[in-house]
Amino acid sequence: MADLFKILQPLQFLQTFLSLVKPPSDKPDKGIIDVEVNFSNTCSTDLENPDRTSICDLVRECIKKVLFHAKVVDLNALCLVPRKHVWKLELEIICLNLNGSIVDLSLLAAICALKFCKLRKYDIDLDFDTIAPTETFEALQVQSYPIFTTFCIVNDSLLEDPLVSEEELSDSMIRIAVDSRATSEEEKESSTTAELIYFFEVTGSKEIETATLEKCYRRALSRARFIRGIIDKHTTVSNREVEIKFEEPMEAD
Repeated sequence: MADLFKILQPLQFLQTFLSLVKPPSDKPDKGIIDVEVNFSNTCSTDLENPDRTSICDLVRECIKKVLFHAKVVDLNALCLVPRKHVWKLELEIICLNLNGSIVDLSLLAAICALKFCKLRKYDIDLDFDTIAPTETFEALQVQSYPIFTTFCIVNDSLLEDPLVSEEELSDSMIRIAVDSRATSEEEKESSTTAELIYFFEVTGSKEIETATLEKCYRRALSRARFIRGIIDKHTTVSNREVEIKFEEPMEAD
């Protein structure tokens, strides 16, 4: 994956905005994660406006669906005071180029950005109904690591990590988001290692054989294990070049 090195410093092109907001009435004790996807000026000229809009909508919905189903972040842990103060995380993904699957890279960027995210701690006094910011920050806990892998079939050839232009020419497409819980070599070789599928979508007009789907799944699982190792290696505190602390504006009630 050509753009993988960029993902390891996701804040260069993915911004995380934090704010304290009042939660919706139907989810009074859950935080909010929102996703926005845009294209940079360098690649916007390669796409017509209707295509940009439809691709952004597709990527945003895929990312939000996987983040929710995989419970990447415990939304209850983002609640400070039920019905009054919860964290809202806004992820703005900016696609720098079209060299690879936008869906795959966007989810990877989102997870890495969440791994870098720090939340300010607050002193909470329920008796006086007040919260006060402290000078302490704690890392956001990422609970799962779903990884997207996209395949497309063009003239009976199976392509992995296709370009946008290749997706447009494809007869069928397969998207798989899988989380491999294996981290050690022993776990990777074990047949009992747990893995979870959070997204499996097949679209297009060409009939796909079961053997092809199994091949795609095995490849997606292998790739998920590989990328999980890279994420763990490059997002630990000792490997960060700069400690990033996010400030948040207080939203008035």
